[in-house]
Order: sequence, then structure tokens, then C-alpha cells
Amino acid sequence: MARRRFIYHQPVLLCTLLFLLYFQGLSARGNDSLKVTFERVSIQDTTFLGGMRGGFPFPVLSIITVQNQKNSYIHGLADTSRWLFPGDTTQLGLPVDSVWSRIWETHQEDVSIPSMPDVKSLAFDTTWMVTEVENLEGYGVSVAMAMDYSTSMGTGINAAEDAARTFIRQKNDLDRVALIKFNGGVRVFQTFTADTIPLMEDIPKKPDVVSGTALYDALYEAITLCEGEPWRSAVMAYTDGRDNSSTRTIQEVIDHANERKVPIFMIGLGGRLDVDVLTQLADSTGGVYKHAQTAEDLEAIYLSVYGLIRGFYILATRSTDPFTNGTTRLVDIDVLYQGVLGRGVGTYQVPLIPPDVGIHKSAVTDSLSSEGRYLVFPEDTISYTLTVTNHGPGLAGLVRITDLFPDSMAFLDSFQPPDTVTVDSVVWTIPMLRVNESVQFQYRAVAHVSVAPWEEMPMVNTARVSCELDANPSNDTVSDTVYVMGRVFPKPEIILFPKHVASGDPVNVEVRSPVRVKRWDLHVLHADGSQDTVYADSFIAMNTLIPDEWLSVVPPITDTAMRTSGKEERVIVTLYTWGFWGEIQSDTAHFTIRSVNNFLLDKNTYFPDDGTGLDLRFRLSSNRNARIKIYDLSGAFIVEPVDGPYPAGWNSHIWDGRDEKGRLIGSGTYVAILTSGAFQKARKFIVIR
Repeated sequence: MARRRFIYHQPVLLCTLLFLLYFQGLSARGNDSLKVTFERVSIQDTTFLGGMRGGFPFPVLSIITVQNQKNSYIHGLADTSRWLFPGDTTQLGLPVDSVWSRIWETHQEDVSIPSMPDVKSLAFDTTWMVTEVENLEGYGVSVAMAMDYSTSMGTGINAAEDAARTFIRQKNDLDRVALIKFNGGVRVFQTFTADTIPLMEDIPKKPDVVSGTALYDALYEAITLCEGEPWRSAVMAYTDGRDNSSTRTIQEVIDHANERKVPIFMIGLGGRLDVDVLTQLADSTGGVYKHAQTAEDLEAIYLSVYGLIRGFYILATRSTDPFTNGTTRLVDIDVLYQGVLGRGVGTYQVPLIPPDVGIHKSAVTDSLSSEGRYLVFPEDTISYTLTVTNHGPGLAGLVRITDLFPDSMAFLDSFQPPDTVTVDSVVWTIPMLRVNESVQFQYRAVAHVSVAPWEEMPMVNTARVSCELDANPSNDTVSDTVYVMGRVFPKPEIILFPKHVASGDPVNVEVRSPVRVKRWDLHVLHADGSQDTVYADSFIAMNTLIPDEWLSVVPPITDTAMRTSGKEERVIVTLYTWGFWGEIQSDTAHFTIRSVNNFLLDKNTYFPDDGTGLDLRFRLSSNRNARIKIYDLSGAFIVEPVDGPYPAGWNSHIWDGRDEKGRLIGSGTYVAILTSGAFQKARKFIVIR
């Protein structure tokens, strides 16, 4: 099967030259660059990382490690509490878009495809995001613990053993630990294992009494144990003295560690230390030196070091070629930190799966005969709905929908702006359609035709859909017939105000008919294609339309919640009238709902002792989950009074001024933070008691 060339324009020669120049630039980089490693790239829906499930074309999930020139793992280039988007700031206070400076996706067999490889330049609301996770399902770390049992440790050995127990208890199920104890000699008490039982049993065991401190030999042995470990490996060692018994030198230890990419984290205990030597061991291998005043300090240091060797970045990107064409893709990124640049490349395979795209069409006219035929009057409008569905099993790319007009019918307007409109057709294109996804196109046409009274003239309208690699052409075409009637029945009128509202705001409706009608009705069509056909039915049943008099409909439209993820939605309201001969006429009007989120407090100064409570008022643009957390100015968590699903529009929660344990909070300045989807808003208030 010939390889598809995608939907992009093809400045192939220019693009190829740019790639050659770029890769030549990469070859000129020295060894002082960051080390950016792709652990895995996945589009499988069974992959669940950072609270996000893999998918194609979005999100392509990449697990990434970033190390500096000394092999130290770099943290803080994202945020461990949330996904960061372009424009956000990392935990280190850096612009995330400059840190993750370049994100491309190309084909492995031809890096000039697609012609626009830059993920950041894609025309989508979300093209990429990044987060940092401390623990990742299916991943662990391997830590070799070297423990000093020289006689100078004295009673501090008991506290050191308690610290080791705490470290082992908090490791995850996949983490592996080895135990090495040393004095003047070195003994391996436990090779690497994830089982905490033998580790706990070996903690209190003492080595043979040998005078001296063989620190270098112990470190060398610990590094050797790390060979062949499946995870990131590191050595954590503490000592309260200086090496005076080793057969290995400090340089041999450093070389051994760097050859195997095993960082050494050194902890100096007490005051009889050669700090320069311990610092050299750590800095030269990518580790960190920390000082413990007493053995009781080891527990906190162990846990802080554990945090330094854990953690991965999860990069979620949108594919620059969104079609299932059986190609191998390269995710190619640059990371910039402290003026040092690093490049990493990951690969993943896109399956070859053809789509099956079909089309369905329906018409709504001003009249419907008893035989089920659609009828319109000359110069009247016809509302069409085209539904395009990808029945699968593969993604559909470059979907083109063409509706061919019959003679004497002309395009009027459309809910979705078309790509092309001519005298005899209208065309829409969809860059990509997921499996089982349906997209509707609604438009109106006008019948410019003269028909004698009581005559009917058929107008046949045909629509078709096409896409690349379509596996089933049999459902690509659909036709319908509308009959133009010669008898004229005047149209009613409908107006809506205001024309633009926020979610939850009411919309007033007024209607009028130029003639007496048998009955009338109102239908509300929302942006997702759902219809409300019972709006104001009770009012309609009790009120008739007096010719040429405007009638205000009660109640107004209050169902103004957002139904899509867009920033605004158009809602169409149709007024139908039935004449006494069965004629049907209609008029339509629309209003626009704009996405609005807000968060307010009913007061900036709150006296909890008066028992009135603090009203937390927030407005959502759509039905979704909302959370409000309250912190003091030091960042300490106080309480989470709101956590759950809420409807679009204004919502209110009265907080009684108590913390999560039910205690009234003290005087001071506090911050309430609302988080709902991508929206986040903070409000500061003062408590006086």
C-alpha cells in the first residue's frame, strides 16, 4: 500500500534542508549537554500515566528522564501536583515552554514527513503538556545501602538501623534494596531484593568486629552489586570517620561508579569527617553530600535522598500526523536548563487500520405532509443536518463532506462555517475523525423557485463523504427529496435577548405571527445536536398567538449550560406554526453561550465566631467537578470544603470557618483556591476572632 502523504502542504525540499541543518547542529554538540532519556513512548489505552490514559493522536505519552553532566537526576522542570501547559511555570520558577524548548514528531523512515513536524505549532487548544511524577506504575529504583559499623559509631548504630527500617518500610513494591555493612572489613548481608522481610531480618545483624573504616571498599562493592539491576541504581552510604582500611582508592571508586552510571549519595555523620573527600565522592558521580549531626538525622536524609533518585517526567503530545498509517514515529525533543541543552528521541509504532466513514442526512422544513414527505414553500428555508460517522476500526483523516444542491436551491447559512461554498455545492473538511465519533453539520438553504398554487415540485439533494483509505464506500452517499408547494403561508417571527449570555444566565423569548394559526411550538437545538422539544409546553398550551402582537414566553430559557469544550456555543431556537390547512411555517433565532468561570467570596473579612459562615460562590462554564482548598499564608493546608460535581452556572457553599478536624481557625490571612478542569482562581480573605 502506498504511503499516504497526509493533509499538510508539502514544502518538501525546504523542510529536508532544515532537517539536515538541524541534525548537523546536533552532531556539533559536546558532551556537556543534558542527558534526556526516553524510557518508553506509548499510545495504548492500557497505559495510564499521571492520571492520563494513552491514545492516538492524543495523548502520546512519553516517560522521560533528565540528567545533568554529572548524571544527577534533574527535578522541578515540570510540576508534581498538576499538568503544565504552555505559558505555565515550572516548580523551579522557569517558563515551561522555554525548558521544553522543542517538541517535534516525524516519521522514522523519512524525517521530512510531515512537512510541519513542530508539535507546538499545531492548531489545537491542547498540543502538549508535561508533569512530573514521583512514583510510576511498573517502575522502581535500586538502592544499595552501605552502613558504617565501625566501633566509633557506638550507640548511634541503633538509631542508624531504625532509619534504615523506616526507609525500607516506605519504599514501593518494585523498589529493590541491598544491604552492605562495613568497619575495617566489608560484608554483603543482603543482595538486591524487593522483599522487605529478609531486609528487615538483616537490619539488626552485626558484622564481625574488625577495627578500621573500609569506606572505599564498601562503596566499590555496593556499586558492583548494582550491575544488571532493572531500575535506576544508586548507592546511599553513611560514615562517621575517614577511610583507613580500604584496598581501593577513591579514584577507583569514582571511575567504577561513573562507568556504571551509579551515583553515590554520601552522608557524613558527626564531626570527625573529611568533608572534602565525601563531597568529592558525591559530586563526581552525580550524587549529593549531606551532613547528619546525629544518627537520628539519618531517617530524614534517607527519605530526602530517596526523593532525588525517584521521579519521571510524563510528556503528553499530540501527533503531528494523526492518521493510523502503520508508520514508526520519532518523538524528538530539546530540554534547556541553566543554559545547557539536551536532546532526546523516543519511538513508537502507529498501527495500520483503515476507517469506514459513512454519512446520514435529515431535513427539517416548514411543513410535513401526512404521507411523511418534506414540504416547503417558495423562498422558504430548509434546515439540513448531515451526520458523518467513523464506524472504524481505524482513525479517519482528511474527511471531506460535499453537499450538492439541486437547481433553484441556494445555500443560506450554516452553524459550522463551510470551507467552500459555490452556486451548486457546499464543502466541509475534518482533519481527523476518531473511531465511533460522529460530527454533525447543520445548514440552511432557500428554495428559489416559482410553483403554481397547489403544485409540488421535487428537489433532490445529495451529500457524500470521502476520506483516505476508506474501507467501505457503500455508505458514502445519501440523498433526500424535498417538495416545493405552491401555496403560501406566512412565516412567524421569533426574537431572543440578550444575544450573548454566560452559562446559567436566562434568555428571553418573544414570538409573533402575522396570521391566526391553529397551533404553535418552540424547539431548542443545542450545540451538541440535542434538542429540547418540550420547552414552554405548558405556557404554549395556555396561550394563543394574536396576529401581529408580540408575546413574551414564560419562563425564559434557563438551560444555558455549555455542552461542548469550545469557548462559545450557538443555540438555535425554532418557532413552528401550523395553519388550518396543515401548512407548517417556522422562524429561527439564536443566542451564543460564552464560557465563563469565576470565583467570589461574599466578604473579604470573616468573623467565624458570629456563626454566619463564609459564602464561597463560584461559576462554572460547564457541568464538571470543582474543588476548593483553603490554605494559610505559609502554605499550610486548612480544609477542603468543596469537592464534587457541580452544574454549570453559579454555585454556592457556606463554609463554617472550621479546619479539616472541625476546629475554628485562628485570626490571620488565608487563601481559598478553586480548581475546576483547566480553570484555577485564588481569593484572599482575613479572619478576625
